[in-house]
Amino acid sequence: MNLIELRVYFSQLKHDQVFVWTSRIVLISILLCLVLLVILWHKLPGQIPLFYSLPWGEEQLSDPLNLFFLLFAGAFMYTLNTLVSALLRPKWPFFASILLCGGMLATILAIYTVTRIVLLITL
Repeated sequence: MNLIELRVYFSQLKHDQVFVWTSRIVLISILLCLVLLVILWHKLPGQIPLFYSLPWGEEQLSDPLNLFFLLFAGAFMYTLNTLVSALLRPKWPFFASILLCGGMLATILAIYTVTRIVLLITL
């Protein structure tokens, strides 16, 4: 596969309504979460509970900067699913739409986690 074919796949994907709406939802959600983090950053303590699967206590605590990792992980997952979706769309359009929705869901879950942690600590 060369660069021209990849460009054609992405130009076709830009006209897909599932891609348009999932991209809008992901971008708006990430921006809103970043605004929330910026507004409430000064209220966050030096250590926050982030790793809930670990035993209670010091093991669960993390630096507040790790909240950005969750946001970037969700955005990365959506970007990766978008790339795969662009490649699969010509042959399997339904599967490509499922990948886009799955990436959006992963991003929204990461944003929900960050929002819950920030609001739990600051309010």
